[in-house]
Amino acid sequence: DEIIYCFERSEINVVVIEDLDRFDIQDIFFRLREINFIIRRSPQIKRPVHFIYAIRDEMFTVTDKTKFFDLIIPIIPVVNSENSREKLVELMRDRKVASKPLSDGLKPKLIETVCYYVDEMRLIKNIVNEYDIYANLLTQDGLVLDPNKLFAMVAVRNLYPEIYADLLKRKGVVHTIIEGYATWVSGETNKMALAITHLRERRAERELEVASDLLHLRACVWYEFMSRGALNSANSLWLQDQSPLTLVEFVSDAGFEKACRSANVWPLFDLNRYGSPKGNALQPLAILNELSYETRAARLEISLEEIDTQLGLLQKQIAKLKTMPFKEASISGYGETFTERLKDCKLITYLLHRGFLDTDYTDYLGYFYEGSLTQSDKNLILALGRGETLDVGTPISNAERVAGKLDLDSLDKGKGILTYLITELARHRVEDADNRNAQLSLILK
Repeated sequence: DEIIYCFERSEINVVVIEDLDRFDIQDIFFRLREINFIIRRSPQIKRPVHFIYAIRDEMFTVTDKTKFFDLIIPIIPVVNSENSREKLVELMRDRKVASKPLSDGLKPKLIETVCYYVDEMRLIKNIVNEYDIYANLLTQDGLVLDPNKLFAMVAVRNLYPEIYADLLKRKGVVHTIIEGYATWVSGETNKMALAITHLRERRAERELEVASDLLHLRACVWYEFMSRGALNSANSLWLQDQSPLTLVEFVSDAGFEKACRSANVWPLFDLNRYGSPKGNALQPLAILNELSYETRAARLEISLEEIDTQLGLLQKQIAKLKTMPFKEASISGYGETFTERLKDCKLITYLLHRGFLDTDYTDYLGYFYEGSLTQSDKNLILALGRGETLDVGTPISNAERVAGKLDLDSLDKGKGILTYLITELARHRVEDADNRNAQLSLILK
């Protein structure tokens, strides 16, 4: 009665109902339809009253939907994952940062990939608004940030708010992945260092080996057979199956295997005459075991030159691994350790693989305040991290602090040749001695 009275005393003839589909309860719409039916059948209300429902398509099956509603008007989405990039770029074109378009410096592929996960106009506007605010506020004092990394962080904030919140608190799966990179590098270099130790031991053993190759080693075994058989003039071996072997046959693979299968062998002289003299009976396997044949043969499988080549490759791999950027490592070996953990966050995986979400992610979470690092020192660290080569005389206010903040990949290829930095490293004042020595060695190489 109150609802009918409300419509009787007003001139409302259209009621728009929206957002009720968030409850995923169809009964609500059934009750509303009953109310609409009662109003339209009421004698007090002389005009038609229509209820319009704004709901998701999946709320009703195809059959139920056509039975329930008198008229269905489809709403064409303003944006979807295929055209969201154009709308985002269009909105950015009207914004400015440091008198330049907001999209200046952003890689098209990054924008396109992020927009694959955006299918809502409100989300596009929010990403543009937040990026505008971050870009203008964080760089207003002259701090030079990578726009792509900043845009990536804004995308994470909007598409994965829980992950972003965890990054702020230095926890969560992404934080663990980034912080675990140094541990992974240490583990891999330790494996390679262990392999180098084994190769060096193998090289030392190889140098002590008398035989130069496998044929030479088998010839040495032949000599042992001849000397132990107490028949100085012997020129062949007589096997248990009544067949002879010459030296040439013995050192071949087939002949050597045949001799080893024989329970006993005898040194033999003059095979062409009946009743040729034989030496003492010998047991091949016992002699081979006594001579450590298998171990010595394994040593001869690789030459000294091949060992040296492998040592050189491992040493280069260690040097490369220590200076490898997180981006490169995440594409190759290290990426295999976390791809499965991020199977439900494919955009995060992309950002990690392409270096848009990197070990310097904390620089893009909030403001930078001068303290132990000045703004110029901070810009120097960011520039080296981007791979820029600076002037050798670039001033550094706190070289010790800067050295402690720099990764090894920021110093290779001549980027670390800075007078103030080398001087500080040479003074041995950096807290992490191992890192300091690695930095100095890399710069001076």
